[in-house]
Amino acid sequence: MGGLNKVEDELSKLGKYKTGGGCLYIKSLSDVNLTVLKKVFAKAFKEAQRT
Repeated sequence: MGGLNKVEDELSKLGKYKTGGGCLYIKSLSDVNLTVLKKVFAKAFKEAQRT
């Protein structure tokens, strides 16, 4: 799952999504919690800068 394993806690609260090859697939923004999605992006961005 690429870097997604570092945001597993947040993903459990995200809503309807799929993963594959380290990517996060969301069909519609109305299917997910946007606050949680922002946290996922922020955490992933910080991790990418760190490495």
